[in-house]
Amino acid sequence: MRILGALGFAILLWTSSGRAAPPRRVPPLQAAATCKLVVVGYTGGLETPNTSASGVVWIRNRLRNLDYPDLCVHTFSAYNWSHAYHWVRSQFGAENDGELTPAVIDRGPKVIVYGHSFGGWATLWLARRLKKAGIPVELTVQVDSIGITDKTVPANVRESANFFERNTPILHARGTIHAQDPSCTNILENVHLPHGNHYTVSRNPRISDLVVDKVLAIYAPSE
Repeated sequence: MRILGALGFAILLWTSSGRAAPPRRVPPLQAAATCKLVVVGYTGGLETPNTSASGVVWIRNRLRNLDYPDLCVHTFSAYNWSHAYHWVRSQFGAENDGELTPAVIDRGPKVIVYGHSFGGWATLWLARRLKKAGIPVELTVQVDSIGITDKTVPANVRESANFFERNTPILHARGTIHAQDPSCTNILENVHLPHGNHYTVSRNPRISDLVVDKVLAIYAPSE
C-alpha cells in the first residue's frame, strides 16, 4: 500500500499542475534570539507556502492571529524542506553550518513542526536533521503523510501525532507512526479521519486545534 501511495504521489505531481512549482526563497529571517517559539508548516504536493486553500496555511494564519510578538511562524513548500532547517537554526543564532553549543540551544526557542502530504515526510526529515544539531522538538504533526521514511519519529521529539484519511484512490498515506524511543517521545494519536480526502484533510479543525492548543500551553506559564 505504501508503494501505491508513493506512486500516487508521483502521479499527483504530474496531474495537479501543468508546470513545476516555482522555487521559493527562504523567508526573511528575524533577528536571532527574538523568538520564544518557532513553528514550521510544510504544505503538500505542488501547493506553495501561501496556497489559500491549504490547511497548513490556515494553521499558520490562526497562529499569527494570536499576536504573540515572539511567536515566529513560517510555512514552506515540502520541496524546499532544507530552507526550514536553516531558518530554524538562524533563530538560535547559527550562522551557516556553525555548531550550536548546548548552552545556546537551552537559551533558544522551542520548536514545533507540522506538514501535509509530502510535507508530512518533510516534517520528520526536519525533526531528524534537528536531532543531529542537538535541537529538541516539542511537537510534530503529520497529516496524510506520503513518503518512505515518515514512520519513525526521532527521539528528540517530545510529542507527535498523525492524522490520515482513506477516501482518496491510489494515495495511501501513512496510517501509523511510532517512536524511535518511547521513553523520549509520546505518540499522542494515530487518527483516521473519516471525512474529507487527501486534498482537504489538512483543513480538519481537529488538527488545527491540536497545534494551537500546544502553542497556548507553551505560552501559558508566562501569561
